[in-house]
Amino acid sequence: MNGNNRESERSTESTTTEKRVNDRAVPLSRRGFLRTGAAVGASALALGGSGIAAAQDAEACELWDQLEVGGGDFTLFNNKWGMEDAEQCIWRNDDGSYGYDFTATSGGINYPQVFVGTRPWGEDSGVPEFPIPRGDVDELVMEFDVDVNISGGEWNLAEEWWLMDGQPDPEDAPDTHEIMLVLDSENHSHGGVIEANAFTDQFGNVIDYWATPGGGTDANFHVFRLAEPTTTGRVDLTSIIDFMTERQGVSEDLLLSGIELGDEYWAGTQGEVTYNQFDVTINGSTYTSGSDGGTGTEPPASPSDQWVNETTETSIEIGWESVADAESYRIYLDGDLEEETSETTATITGLSSGSSYEIGLSAVANGEESDVVTTTVSTDTDGGSEGPPSIDGTQPADTTGDGLHNDFTGSGSTTTTDVNVFFENVDNSDVADYPQYYDFDGNDQVSVTDVVELFESI
Repeated sequence: MNGNNRESERSTESTTTEKRVNDRAVPLSRRGFLRTGAAVGASALALGGSGIAAAQDAEACELWDQLEVGGGDFTLFNNKWGMEDAEQCIWRNDDGSYGYDFTATSGGINYPQVFVGTRPWGEDSGVPEFPIPRGDVDELVMEFDVDVNISGGEWNLAEEWWLMDGQPDPEDAPDTHEIMLVLDSENHSHGGVIEANAFTDQFGNVIDYWATPGGGTDANFHVFRLAEPTTTGRVDLTSIIDFMTERQGVSEDLLLSGIELGDEYWAGTQGEVTYNQFDVTINGSTYTSGSDGGTGTEPPASPSDQWVNETTETSIEIGWESVADAESYRIYLDGDLEEETSETTATITGLSSGSSYEIGLSAVANGEESDVVTTTVSTDTDGGSEGPPSIDGTQPADTTGDGLHNDFTGSGSTTTTDVNVFFENVDNSDVADYPQYYDFDGNDQVSVTDVVELFESI
C-alpha cells in the first residue's frame, strides 16, 4: 500500500527468545531467532523440524517483495509502507500454506498481506474477474482460516478492497474509496461505532459499520467490523457492497479492485501469521490458496435421514438426523443457500402457497461441505386448507386448479411416475381418508378407479 493506506493488524503468542526493541525485551520471530547469532546447535534444531521453522520452499524479506501463492492466483506482498526498518519476512511453505513474521520498531504502520485481483497501484495477481464494476458483482464470498501468533502492541486482521474510477495505474492510482472489514483485533479502536449491527450477511455474520477515519459519514474510507471477531469462517462481501450502494450512494459503475487480507500492526508488536486457507468466490468462480487449496480434511457424510415436520401456506419445517463430527448444516432452497445452522431442524419462510420447492441439505465440518441431498416439498394450498398429508416426504399438489391433487412427486406436472405413486398409496389412510383431494372419478371415495382416471388424464 502507499503511505495513505489503512489496513489490518493482529496478535497472539510468541517464542521465549528475546531481543531489545525500544529498550525493552520482546520475543523474536522464528526467523529473527535464527538470525541473532544463537548457538549453531540451536539453529540446526530449529531447521530440523522442531516446530520453530516450518518446511519452506520460498521466503523474501526485502521491502515490497512478492511471492506467488495459491497456484499463482494470489500474491503475498511484503508491504512495509509505514515502518520500513521493521524486521519482516514473507514465506511460502511446502504444503501450500504461507504467511509472514515480523518484529516492529517504532512509528508508522505495516501491512503484510495477500491479495487476489488487482490493486490501484498496478499490482495484479492475474485472475480475469478483477477489476469488475460493482454493479456486476452477484456473488463475492471470502473463506478464511488464519493462525495468528502475535504479541504486544496494537494490531488487527482485516480484509480490504478499493473502488476505482479507472484502471489501476502506478503513476496516478484511480482509487476513490477504501473499504475495510476488520475480522479480529487487539488494542485497536476507531472510537465510537457509527452503527452497531448494521446488517447481517447470508452466513449469519453480524457486521458493524464502525468508522470513517477520513472524517464524516460521507468520507471515502469506510471501516466495518465483525461483531463477533474470528480468524476462521466465511463472509458474504456482497452485503457490504449493498450497504455502500443503499446507504452511502456509492456508484455501481466504480471498479472493485480485488480482495486483500492482511495484518496491520503498530510499534511494540511482533509475531507470526500463517494462512491455512484464503479462498475468494466471485460470480461462480472460486480461487483457493493455503494448504492444498483448503483445509486438507475430508468432508463429512451427507445427512442420510431427513423429513418434513410441518408445512403451512408460506413455510416448510424440515428435520434430519445429526451427522457425526458435523459442526453445522446448510439448507438450500431451489439450489440457493438459504441458511446455515448448528441445529437439526430448520424452517424456511416467505414461500408461496400450493407451490413445490426443492430443499437441499448438507453437513459441514472443518470448512468442508458434504454432498447436498435434496427432496421436493410443497406448501399448503390457499383458503385455510392445510392440504392432504405428505406422501414419502412430498405433499401432493394441485397443478390444474380443479382442487384435485395430481402431482405426487413435486415435479409441477402429472407423469406416469405420479400415477405409480398414487397407485402404491391408494389404500394408505393418508390418501384413502381424503377423497376431497383424490376423487378423480366423482364417487366420493378413493379407489383404483381414481388411479385409472388420473392415468387417462395424462
